[in-house]
Amino acid sequence: IGSVEINRVLETVDNAIKKIHRTAVADGTTISNDFFRTAIKKMLNKDQGNKKSFFDYLEEFIVISTATRKANTIKKFVSLRNHMMEFQSSNRFNISFDRIDFRFYEQFTAFLINDQHHLNNTVGKYMAGLKTFMNWATDRGYNTFTSFIKFKTPNEEADIIYLTEKELMKLYALNLKKN
Repeated sequence: IGSVEINRVLETVDNAIKKIHRTAVADGTTISNDFFRTAIKKMLNKDQGNKKSFFDYLEEFIVISTATRKANTIKKFVSLRNHMMEFQSSNRFNISFDRIDFRFYEQFTAFLINDQHHLNNTVGKYMAGLKTFMNWATDRGYNTFTSFIKFKTPNEEADIIYLTEKELMKLYALNLKKN
């Protein structure tokens, strides 16, 4: 095991302990070593029994979101899911919550730009969607990793191109019937 993997495990444990502490303080529970030991064991056992994948949670998010979000927003999340699945298979990158870090961000962004030929605003739209999902998953306790918070969501001013009145009239007068 390398230092990156060890740091991921330590980050998970650190986030779990902080969450347990916050909950205990909010509930007015007396905090002791035994309390932490029991709470961590319970959390680890819960995590081991949970066999859902990252994409299972993403699918759950999409289904739940259909009740509260517009159809075009749902299409954005479905496209994000499809791009992430394609990225996973073409780059042999097993996507999970603990792997959504800056290395993933750089590789996925490069994939969207170079392989999918998306522009910065589209990449920004997908990153914003990913951050929305990751926040949702974090709020529900599915995710404990927070690197995604610092992901950039590029957004550039787009040039608005329109036809002049003369050009519109030319199109209006155009005869498109076959002779």
